[in-house]
Amino acid sequence: MPSISLDFESLENTLQVFMGAHDTLSTTTQTMNSTLAGTQWQSPAAEDFRNSWNSTYQPNLLKIIAAIETFNGDVRNQLARYKSNEGIG
Repeated sequence: MPSISLDFESLENTLQVFMGAHDTLSTTTQTMNSTLAGTQWQSPAAEDFRNSWNSTYQPNLLKIIAAIETFNGDVRNQLARYKSNEGIG
C-alpha cells in the first residue's frame, strides 16, 4: 500500500493559485475580445489577425481555461475525500 502524506493548507493554496489563474485568463480573454472588437484597424493584416484570433488563439486560451477548471475540480474532489477520511482514489 502506498504511503500517503498531505498538507491540506499547501494543496488548498495550490487550488487558490490555479483558481486565480483561471480567473485571470478568463478576464484577459474577454478583455482581448472586446479590445479587438473595438479597435479601428482595417487592412488585410487586420483581417488575418482577427481570423487567427478567432480560429486559433482564442480557442487555445479557452482550452487552457477548461483544463484549469478540470484540474480545480479534481483537486476539490480530492480535498473533500481526504477531509471526509475516505482517502485517495
